Amino acid sequence: SEGTNDAGRFDVGTGGGWIEGGGYTLTKLGPAPAAFRGPVSNLAALVVSNGLVYAEDNDLAIGTNVVVYPGGRIGGYNGRVLGPAVRLEGGALIGFAAASRWTNTLTAATDSYIINDATVAGYLAGDIILAGPIGGPGRLTKLSGSTTYLRAPVTNEGGWVVNGGTLTLDSMLVSTGGVTISNGTFLVGSYGVTSAIALSADVTVDNGRELRWNNALPLVFTNSILGNGLVRREDVTGRLEWRGTNTMDFLAVGSEA
Repeated sequence: SEGTNDAGRFDVGTGGGWIEGGGYTLTKLGPAPAAFRGPVSNLAALVVSNGLVYAEDNDLAIGTNVVVYPGGRIGGYNGRVLGPAVRLEGGALIGFAAASRWTNTLTAATDSYIINDATVAGYLAGDIILAGPIGGPGRLTKLSGSTTYLRAPVTNEGGWVVNGGTLTLDSMLVSTGGVTISNGTFLVGSYGVTSAIALSADVTVDNGRELRWNNALPLVFTNSILGNGLVRREDVTGRLEWRGTNTMDFLAVGSEA
């Protein structure tokens, strides 16, 4: 089935309604946003071909399998904990209002986007917690402000571009595509997180940008750190060791804020 909304927000499940998918696929067309507010069951897939679909009021509101194409966005509003497997085919996963948590697999099938979005209905950008594994051949670009947390293994081959806000690694990241910090900060280790973190990817830090390390356990970089930005160690109890190439023009090691 297909649903199209060209103008104005379209709410699904308002007032206690729900969607029973009958095993079929539901495709969202049209540029205007659609808020899914009731539970969704027995839906083969929710496909977002254009515009925004977001879960509001119910953590089961977008089903168990989501595919997002260029021009499409999928999101969670105001603190949702969401469990669908998400496949980004050039589209975006967004967060706004309070932090949203995604617990299942995220696949970057091609170059796609993670957006802490402040443009939805005037809300502030919200943090995004990616608690499931991240893979696929594509590159992921983080846009806008706030923070995106990587809490499970990250292996997408295309790597990451940080182009706004903070990308925080609290697990392992292995990628031949590397991490490029073009606008914003790449933080290795959240404040208070004491679990081991592994980073096996080249990191390029552009001028005026930062790679920050904030973990109490030893961290060894086996790949290269390139560019002319800043590396800052914020937790003085951990050891930081480079075994690859380091072309950084300026290196700050210490607990300075």
